Amino acid sequence: KELAKAATAIGNGDYSVPVRIRSAHDVLGNALAVMKTNLMANAREIEAQSWLKTGLTELNEQLRGEKSVAELARHVVTFAARYLDAQIGAICLMDEESGVLNMAGSYAYSSRKGVRNAFRLGEGLIGQAALEKQAILFSDVPDDYICISSELGERTPHYILVVPFLHSDHVVGVLELGATQKFTTLQREFLD
Repeated sequence: KELAKAATAIGNGDYSVPVRIRSAHDVLGNALAVMKTNLMANAREIEAQSWLKTGLTELNEQLRGEKSVAELARHVVTFAARYLDAQIGAICLMDEESGVLNMAGSYAYSSRKGVRNAFRLGEGLIGQAALEKQAILFSDVPDDYICISSELGERTPHYILVVPFLHSDHVVGVLELGATQKFTTLQREFLD
């Protein structure tokens, strides 16, 4: 009866129910425990795929319609920051003529003296990510790097994720996000 109740709960998606295995010879209990583990992993994978698909659909919505490059950049960085629980962000677009990445939009970013808004390939994290055509994760950000500001105070993001975006293997731009919490594998997969 106990295993039947557990099986019913698991079948209804309640994975918190304990499966008590009575002995090494408890074939039904062992099978139910394996089933529970597999169903939990499957449910997590389905949830992750749903989150990714929802995010991509919502991002595509941000790109629809007639918008200027500045509007598109602002919408993309704002969406990415909110969807990925980042507290600050910037997006730089490649100027093909000069080969320089220029800031085109930002999210909760305050311009500071001495902070650049344009980067050549290989310059800074933005330029390096563009040069390598690979994401860069910067952890343990120093306190004086950049601040997440509000009326109530300031805080340094602990993680900076810099992701180039490519079209036909050419760098089109770079997205930089800062967060107080570590970016998860799923969040990084979304950006990829």
